[in-house]
Amino acid sequence: MVRNRYRPKYSNLPATLPLTENTETGAQIFAVEAIDEDTTPPFNTLKFIIVGDDNAPAYFKINDKGQITIKNDLKSADGTEVQYKVLHDKKFIPWCNI
Repeated sequence: MVRNRYRPKYSNLPATLPLTENTETGAQIFAVEAIDEDTTPPFNTLKFIIVGDDNAPAYFKINDKGQITIKNDLKSADGTEVQYKVLHDKKFIPWCNI
């Protein structure tokens, strides 16, 4: 029986990313680095999802390589801080939250 034996390991997670409201839409602001020691698909496949405490998913997106980019103009964001989390999703079930 093939199982999902290992959680992904992250190596470069920042606590804060300083951005200005002038950061351009489409700009890459960070790249999540992760490895998964499972050797059998789909358990060795990394898929990332951005979730937010407010409207973070409206302003940020992440691709399957872990590259986080600006999705919409930050000038329209309310307040001075937007909080988001990146989830790793194996078989579309998020279980490792960073």
